[in-house]
Amino acid sequence: GGTDQDITDVIFTKANFGVVFVGAITGYGIDVRGNQHQIKFSRPADAQIYINVDVVEVAGWSLGKVQEIKDSIVSYFNGTQNIQGLESGYEIAETVRASNYYAGLSKMTGFHINSIEVKNGIGGTFAQSAQLNWNEYPVIDEANITVTHAP
Repeated sequence: GGTDQDITDVIFTKANFGVVFVGAITGYGIDVRGNQHQIKFSRPADAQIYINVDVVEVAGWSLGKVQEIKDSIVSYFNGTQNIQGLESGYEIAETVRASNYYAGLSKMTGFHINSIEVKNGIGGTFAQSAQLNWNEYPVIDEANITVTHAP
């Protein structure tokens, strides 16, 4: 992250001499002699992820469980959930797997999980995983998480 100039500065500092830069964003780095060097790069596109969770209500169920389920998923998605030492969160182009959410949800009470499915984008198809393109970064909005529950 950062501003375009922040990213330009880091790329210019880290890149080896002779590297050809490509991308949609252009910036300039200045060397020790005051010469400008063109730096090009692209930012990843946001990939909206949708998640469906289907649960069966058992003893201890309340409507507040729907929010707890959503909170757990968002926590994992954003990299703030640590379960048994495993890291959470995603990187650019990483596959989003439904199985990533079972551990956090299975620690909760009041329901049993029937299924969890994910998809990339509005037109995608729900499945056990959502593959992202090389230039996509997965993002989640709580409104994109649907929890279906029945006794």
